Amino acid sequence: MLVLTTRKSIWFGIFLLCIFVGASACAQVGAPTSQVAPQVIVSVHNDAHAPVGTLTSAETRASRIFREAGLNVEWMNCVGVGNHGSASPCTKAAYPTYLHVRIVSRARNLPAATFGIAYLSADGSGCYSSVFLEPIAHLHASTGEGVGLVLGHVMAHEIAHLLLGTNSHAAEGIMRAQWQRDDLLSASKGELLFTPRESQVMRERLFAVGRPTVGD
Repeated sequence: MLVLTTRKSIWFGIFLLCIFVGASACAQVGAPTSQVAPQVIVSVHNDAHAPVGTLTSAETRASRIFREAGLNVEWMNCVGVGNHGSASPCTKAAYPTYLHVRIVSRARNLPAATFGIAYLSADGSGCYSSVFLEPIAHLHASTGEGVGLVLGHVMAHEIAHLLLGTNSHAAEGIMRAQWQRDDLLSASKGELLFTPRESQVMRERLFAVGRPTVGD
């Protein structure tokens, strides 16, 4: 959320919304398998029709951020819900290995400048998140920061909320609740990353269920 612009300091927040429901909104993956490099499959629903180049840039940037944390991300770009069967990763949701991010124009029933949101159940698990393209485009217009650059960092932030659970905002790094102009500069240099502790928690949660296979 674009909060204020004073003394050339640009703030925007990425909101986490915890939906407290009686049961988890997605399936729980079963018993541990072998200790292989942890991987998460993320289905991307481009409802805002972000340009292909922008989306590719964002996914590449987010992949690099997760790689620095020791995780691999496979992106499934999904078009048309009706075109995918029940076994497709575009419809499958299983915590924590099959997650979803939906790119929409703007938030509904939230401040207009909200950048993103992750949906968590009462136990801290979740498979679904949304990011909002219009405020990112407005930020680009006012600061010159690339849309793909910021979109990729917002996507990484929201996906990490799903992997880290509740209360996962931090005092430093990419999981800060508000980013200043210096954070955007760090992002442009590839230096806005997860902390070692955040990286460890995400790896451990994915190691606990093993490596997902597309279509399994």
